[in-house]
Amino acid sequence: MAKADKKSSRTAAEGLVAVVTDGTKGAVIELNAETDFVSRNEEFQAFVKKWLKSA
Repeated sequence: MAKADKKSSRTAAEGLVAVVTDGTKGAVIELNAETDFVSRNEEFQAFVKKWLKSA
């Protein structure tokens, strides 16, 4: 618990915003990460695209 509590104060200030539209409907997804290294990772970007398709 102490380890988790220590990490809870971190800020997830990096990430991606993805947008999809279909006619008159649309969705916006924001997924945050602690570092820009994560948000530039191909697996992270694929995860965002997967969530966007389900939206």
